[in-house]
Amino acid sequence: MDIDFNEICHKHTQWRVRLNKFLSGQENLTLEEAGTHRDCALGKWIHSEGRTKFGDLREMLDLAKIHRDMHEAVIATIRAKQAGNRDAANASLAAVEALSRKVVQQIHMIELIVTKSAAR
Repeated sequence: MDIDFNEICHKHTQWRVRLNKFLSGQENLTLEEAGTHRDCALGKWIHSEGRTKFGDLREMLDLAKIHRDMHEAVIATIRAKQAGNRDAANASLAAVEALSRKVVQQIHMIELIVTKSAAR
């Protein structure tokens, strides 16, 4: 297996850190930097190699949807902060964090399936 699922998860969780820093004023973040669910490293993997290798798994389809939803929450967080609406930004951040945990769970589920399949 040549896919480093831990690295995929690590890169993904770095976005949560970055978004928290943005909300606390420690870092700047634009909508362009946030991109779309297809622009980020995980999105590129999901919609290319991930789809090619694991597209037949229901977990892969679930991952794609959860990841898209998470990006929508990231964008909502940025927009709320830019509009000065701290309450909405914090609510959106809570959604991002919950969805991000689900993304990581899905990646680990895919890894488990792939590992079991390779062991057969």
